[in-house]
Amino acid sequence: MPPPILRTRLKVRSNLLGIAVYKIIKKEGATKMRKAVAVIIAFLSLTTFIGSSFGWIGEKHGKRHRAEMKYTDPMKPIRVKVGKKFVIVLESNPTTGYQWQLAQPLDESKVKGLGSKYKGVHTKRVGAGGRETWNFRSVGQGKTAISFQYVRPWEKGVAPGEMVTFEIEADF
Repeated sequence: MPPPILRTRLKVRSNLLGIAVYKIIKKEGATKMRKAVAVIIAFLSLTTFIGSSFGWIGEKHGKRHRAEMKYTDPMKPIRVKVGKKFVIVLESNPTTGYQWQLAQPLDESKVKGLGSKYKGVHTKRVGAGGRETWNFRSVGQGKTAISFQYVRPWEKGVAPGEMVTFEIEADF
């Protein structure tokens, strides 16, 4: 039976790693345990780094899955390679009747719209807002702009509640 101090530190006896560490301590002493833990941490760090560098972490159905870049600040230009997807995220609250719409048609020679969706925050508060995500793909080189307006669709002749414009630079 290990001393009480080691028992409190190794409460994970049911865990295989905990059992291995316990056996190393019992057989070799605390110095060997520190070396073993350092080797395990180094191995896990290295595999995580290599996996994320090559896009292996987050694989979905055997295919490499890389997240699209998400942009929220209209003051910073969006720089994207031709053919790559990107996402614009806008704060929204449809319970007020407002929603984001394109203020002008897209320059389809440079950017293609892939759709949008709203996702509310997980809260019990009635009327809490969320985010609208707008998905795009860069299809041509050059600069363009994507403008949004925050409107109530049924109100005609009324100024938008808010307007934002994102500058897009493709194939920088």
